[in-house]
Amino acid sequence: MLELDGEMYPVRVRWLWLLHRAMITVGLMIGAGIWAFCAKSFFKLPALWVFGPMVVVIFIGILMALVVVYEYQFRRYQITTDFVSLQEGLFFRTDRTIPINRIQNVDLSQGPFGRWLDLQSVNIFTAGSGASIDSVTSKEAEQLRNLLIAAARKAREDNER
Repeated sequence: MLELDGEMYPVRVRWLWLLHRAMITVGLMIGAGIWAFCAKSFFKLPALWVFGPMVVVIFIGILMALVVVYEYQFRRYQITTDFVSLQEGLFFRTDRTIPINRIQNVDLSQGPFGRWLDLQSVNIFTAGSGASIDSVTSKEAEQLRNLLIAAARKAREDNER
């Protein structure tokens, strides 16, 4: 069986993460704008209380965009004959290992931005939990799904013998 050793996600995934963070920032900006309108119109608060949250939201948005570059360096996945390993996290590292013989189902999912960037997520389901290889190219996602389904089927057949 083909072994994938510490594969990185495609570089395009950074655009997807930036789009997601931009949407979060826009939502926070709308909330801060509503706050500024209410604070100025109804509560007659000083300018610091009116526009302070807007400055904080802009700072957080810039910080979230900068983190994307570093976050990309810490995401990997590895598939061997025995397990699927997922590693992620910039500040808090998460290493998940899923035995191949426990895999029950593998699905592909794609959101609107993923469709635009030709990226899909490979969702791996076991009896007790699930995991996801986020944002790989559509071609690679299809190959990973077929590889994982075939490996899980083979592992179950080997266990039955």
